[in-house]
Amino acid sequence: MTTDIELHDTEVVDNEQIHDAVLVLDAPALAPISFALTLEEIDKVAAEASKLTIADHNDRAGYKAVYSFRQMVKDQRIGVEKRQKELKRPHIDYNRSVDQLAKQLVDPMKVIEEGLSKQEAVYEAEQERIKREAEQAEALKRASRIESVIRLGGILNEAAYDVFGTRVDLVEIETLPDDKWGEIYATLEEAYTCEQIRLAEIERERQEEQARLEQQRIEQEAQAKRLADQAAEIERREQELARLEADAKRKEQERERQAEQDRLAALLAYRVPMMETKGFEKNSRGFYVFRNTDWWFDATKIATLSDEQFADLIASAESMDRQRHREQVSERRSSILYGLGFTLENERYLHPTAELTEEGVCDLSDADFDKVVKLAGTHNKKADRARIERLKKEKKAFADYLRVYQSGSTVGFYEQPEIADLLDRFTGAIRQVIEAYRAELNAL
Repeated sequence: MTTDIELHDTEVVDNEQIHDAVLVLDAPALAPISFALTLEEIDKVAAEASKLTIADHNDRAGYKAVYSFRQMVKDQRIGVEKRQKELKRPHIDYNRSVDQLAKQLVDPMKVIEEGLSKQEAVYEAEQERIKREAEQAEALKRASRIESVIRLGGILNEAAYDVFGTRVDLVEIETLPDDKWGEIYATLEEAYTCEQIRLAEIERERQEEQARLEQQRIEQEAQAKRLADQAAEIERREQELARLEADAKRKEQERERQAEQDRLAALLAYRVPMMETKGFEKNSRGFYVFRNTDWWFDATKIATLSDEQFADLIASAESMDRQRHREQVSERRSSILYGLGFTLENERYLHPTAELTEEGVCDLSDADFDKVVKLAGTHNKKADRARIERLKKEKKAFADYLRVYQSGSTVGFYEQPEIADLLDRFTGAIRQVIEAYRAELNAL
């Protein structure tokens, strides 16, 4: 049921005239705070709004009445808020008072608006639900029709479904009324039934052919089994023969392998001791290494060398041993010669007592080398005594000079720290130089 209510817009007061029914808040030295509405008037508006209702989704008149009345209330609220902003401009304290009074007016008006808006929202939501349900029902009907056509074997081809030669457009499926669609669907079912009968006849013929082929397969399998059994027996006999031949061959190979292992073991028993006497040693990995060099052999390689190759190996080890001994002798003797003052020029060791080639140094016997050393040592001792005697007088004079220089290099006392520090560093450096030269003098 719709209630007819006469609507009246309330005019917002824009001048300075204040009506007795209007709320007024005085402020010192400011214009009075006034609004075009009172709380009593708002209560009347609320009472009128409470009488407005929307009966259901078909109540268009009720909806318009609620909407118009809410727009009027909204206009009044906007007028109050506009007046609020005008009154707030002069002074912040005055504006705060205006806000407080305006809030008393605006809050109940917002409550009125919210109540009316909720009724509008319920109406609009119901309209949307009805529209949505109608669309969903239509979509379900289209989907159901298409699904039923597909169950009959329909195939989509160029905006139409083909059911075993009977075509129906997709537009017809979606738009035909139920009675017309029932007639078309009956035609499709008839085409489907005919096709099923045809397929059943084909299936019967296929099964008969399958039964004939199955009988033929059984007979062929029986014949194949007989042939396979015969072939298996032949293969078994051939495999047994091959096994016996392989076993005999394996035993022969085992005898040959054992004989070869015995032969290699005998060779190792002879060759390894000989290698050890020539300087080969067995390391932690089982390799035979020549005197900590990178020349190594494992047992297999040693055993598989021919006699000629093994003889060459021993000869090479002996040659390397001789060369190693010669290098050690050369290194030891050259160190002795350098200690005696020999110099090496153009591969020859030179000394006032002797002149030797590098090869000659190694070729000398120990007795002959000792003679060279003794002769050079005797010469050096004589030369040292002569040199000491020759330098004795001047060494003493230079030592006295250093002593006198050091003792006479003192200076007076300086009070300034910068000069005193520079002097300390200077005298320290002089002392170090004198000590260095004194050490060199003593070494002459």
